[in-house]
Amino acid sequence: MACRDGETDTKTRFRSERFYNVDDKHYFSTREGREIGPYGSKKDAEEGLQRYLKCIVKDESTEIQAEQAALEGSWANTHFQ
Repeated sequence: MACRDGETDTKTRFRSERFYNVDDKHYFSTREGREIGPYGSKKDAEEGLQRYLKCIVKDESTEIQAEQAALEGSWANTHFQ
């Protein structure tokens, strides 16, 4: 398995599915261990993840600010895309 960006060692790492659902609600997990949701569909969770990543990478927001953007739906679509 190839290393991810920022991983320079050859340690074995546990990889898991980023998206999951509980009681028909969809969530995603971050590398930092945050569980973000619920969303009404996996597609909505995927869009939330994109907003989260954009905040973290581009805007250098805190994890809490990025989580808020990920959960704010259409408002976040308008202001973060």
